Amino acid sequence: MTVQKAMLALFVALFPLMLIGSFGCSSPEDDDSNDQDGDGYDADHDCDDEDPDVHPGADETPYNGIDDDCNVSTTDDDLDGDGSGHDQDCDGWGF
Repeated sequence: MTVQKAMLALFVALFPLMLIGSFGCSSPEDDDSNDQDGDGYDADHDCDDEDPDVHPGADETPYNGIDDDCNVSTTDDDLDGDGSGHDQDCDGWGF
């Protein structure tokens, strides 16, 4: 086999790998340019991409009126389930 044929065979074998490397396999979630508040979640997954304290998995702060964890089913304003949506006597519970 001549050197030219060997080089061509090597190029043909490695060309697909070069294409993969040049285009990459990153997803939009991995792209920090889509994360405006720097909390590690892009705008497609973060319900408030301007507040770094609000993102999926964040601790829900009771009675602050904010969906801190981006989960609408997490109770924010009626932790004890009594139907009162705010803490009237400031004891940390909504009654």
